[in-house]
Amino acid sequence: MSAILDKDRTRRKLHLLTRANGDLRLTDQDFRVLWYIADAIDHETDLARRKQATIAKDLGKKGVRGVQLSLGRLAEFGYLKFEVKEGGTYVNAYRLLLEEANVGSPSSDQKANNGEPLDDQKANVGALSAGAVPKKGERA
Repeated sequence: MSAILDKDRTRRKLHLLTRANGDLRLTDQDFRVLWYIADAIDHETDLARRKQATIAKDLGKKGVRGVQLSLGRLAEFGYLKFEVKEGGTYVNAYRLLLEEANVGSPSSDQKANNGEPLDDQKANVGALSAGAVPKKGERA
């Protein structure tokens, strides 16, 4: 596989993990399971084949129920999808739902907090240097 495709896959995988990191619907364990799956991806097939018991053991969990719940939430919120064998009824593998990574900043063309109220009354505007004595009517 070419280095360009590998770099794009890595960029998209990191974008997915960054998005998940900021998703308040996910628990800490959900994120750990997603990271585990992302790390286990086979670069030839783009699939991760891991038993839930193996994931639970590797994450230091006593049982698989928490991993099952995490995998369910990750699928529900669009981070991964379950792959089932043709005619099968059990999950055979996991596929990350990678989207095109945003190569630019969403606010690169404008100030992030443009039009913030009380811009001129921020603490650092007109701050006095250490040891200076404020004049009458000046904020201390």
